[in-house]
This record gives sequence, C-alpha cells and structure tokens, in this order.
Amino acid sequence: MPRRDLQFAGWGCESEDSCNFFITSDSKWAQTGSVSADPFYLIDAAFHVGFSYYEDGDTWDTQEAQFRGQEVAAMVKVLGGVLAVANLAVREALTWDLTTALDNANISQVHLVKNKDGKWDTALLTAA
Repeated sequence: MPRRDLQFAGWGCESEDSCNFFITSDSKWAQTGSVSADPFYLIDAAFHVGFSYYEDGDTWDTQEAQFRGQEVAAMVKVLGGVLAVANLAVREALTWDLTTALDNANISQVHLVKNKDGKWDTALLTAA
C-alpha cells in the first residue's frame, strides 16, 4: 500500500476573520518554510480524513478511485444540488468509446427518456 503522509493536522476558526491551520512536519509547507509551496485542496483533505483501504476488497487504486468519485459527487451535491450531480454522472458516462460510436453513427442528439415502466431508455437522433 502506498504511503500517505498527512500534510495537515487540523484547523480551527475563532472568528469569521481568522482561521488557524496546523500542519505536520511532513508537509511541503514545513519542509520549504513557505506557505505558498502548494495550494491546500479540500478534496485532498477529505481523502486523508475519510479514505480507509480495505485489504480484502479491490486494489488500493480501485478503492481510491471509487472513494474519490463518491467524494466529488458529494461535494458537487452540496455546492450545486442534485441537478449538478445528475449532470456530473451523465458527463462521466460520455466515454471515448461512447462518443466515438455516436460520431460514427452520425448521431447529433441523445435523449434520455423514462418509459411507462419508470425505467430509463435512450432516443437517438441523427444529424440532418
């Protein structure tokens, strides 16, 4: 399993105007003596705090990718709502294989429609 150095130890805010950020000795900020060494990303913080590798499951890389996908979707939901999450999921489904197949078939539009049974289906429209 790859080593995961924790770059920060925590933070606390005493008022709206100030925030204390605690770093570890392994962080780039401590090693370089500069707070501008690299930006701090909330996604990386959430990963360090929330990800836990399960040895009897998939590979570390697969578990990490799944976790990061769930993490991004959760943040998108908080920031953009459920419509933004649906848009993200549709965009992630637009793989190279799918877009190439659509291009080869001269498809200009793909409509997702819910049928009478409540199941999703597609309607493809060719370019004029």
